[in-house]
Amino acid sequence: MGKLEGHRQVTLYVDPKLYERVRCVAYTFDEDIYEFVDEALTSAIERRTTKAQRDAIDSMAKQNIKNGASRTKRR
Repeated sequence: MGKLEGHRQVTLYVDPKLYERVRCVAYTFDEDIYEFVDEALTSAIERRTTKAQRDAIDSMAKQNIKNGASRTKRR
């Protein structure tokens, strides 16, 4: 599949019908599916959270990135 500059590849589980809709919409709009999904997720976060929640989430995400986003539990 290759790499997309400035992006991290992850696995997300979605309903197969939703995936096909997203794929078809991105194709119809002549957009890269990765950019389309990126924009959709960003929009969902903006719509569903308050400014205070976004600030807290952004701070947590920044700290996770700084720490290497390790999924191993620290003891």
